[in-house]
Amino acid sequence: MEINDFIDTLKELVATALPGELAHEKMYPINRKEENFVLKTSQQFRESAVAILLYHENNVLNCVLTQRQVYDGKHSGQISFPGGKKEDFDAEILHTALRECEEEIGFRPNEAAIIGRLTEVYIPVSGFVVHPFLFYHFEKPTFILNQREVAELIDFPLLQLIDEQRIGTTTIPFEGNRSLKDVPYFSIEGKVVWGATALILSELKELVKGVKSKRGETK
Repeated sequence: MEINDFIDTLKELVATALPGELAHEKMYPINRKEENFVLKTSQQFRESAVAILLYHENNVLNCVLTQRQVYDGKHSGQISFPGGKKEDFDAEILHTALRECEEEIGFRPNEAAIIGRLTEVYIPVSGFVVHPFLFYHFEKPTFILNQREVAELIDFPLLQLIDEQRIGTTTIPFEGNRSLKDVPYFSIEGKVVWGATALILSELKELVKGVKSKRGETK
């Protein structure tokens, strides 16, 4: 794979042909579509941003996820992209993604090329709208994990996303001895990746498939 050509085509698709919520819907938990509509129309949400970091190593494009530390909160221990809520001192939402990425994994994506902005994701359970920003770095960065927030860094080859064998459904434990059944997830490096992160990955997956289609690649 010619990495630079791949990135150029990916950037073109992000700018002109985002799959959007049609890609998100493939990974919605049960009743998520209705909850998503309610949140978007209520306008009662807080803004946050995540950094989707791609990097080039040994002619392979890799993507970066993190596993949160266990804490008393709704997203304890979950797999996510580096990111967090917008603070008053963030000049714009892009700066939130830049700042949070540096705080969590020790890399500031303004050292990388920005590919573009993916479709926002609404999280009904916490009242956030997440703005994903996609970045590319020409080599593997040096990562310094914030041990208070990040339990583990998970990097994986981007093309794993288009392996349909990595998608399944599972039961997710929820608050008060409840559970969510038949929740779609990606299996990434032995981790169950669901929820908002899976929605973002689903759009990224469709973009990767689009790049390969435009380049006439079948594998």
